[in-house]
Amino acid sequence: MKMLIAAAVVSLGGLGLAQAMPVAPAPADGIVTLAAQGCGPGFHRNPAGHCVPDEPVVRGCRPGFRRDALGRCVPDRY
Repeated sequence: MKMLIAAAVVSLGGLGLAQAMPVAPAPADGIVTLAAQGCGPGFHRNPAGHCVPDEPVVRGCRPGFRRDALGRCVPDRY
């Protein structure tokens, strides 16, 4: 019994001296950080580098109007 208690004391006493392995530092981020591509919310850059809307905006004309060939709302005259 004395041997068991002595082994327990020695093993528990040694735990205080042990040091845990330090945590490895986080890897460094890349040099370039993309931040919304500089266009603002709802826009992205096209291959030419211009800011364009994420999705095409479809707007209808008010009642009694229609779109002409240039996309403008003109009155219906039919």
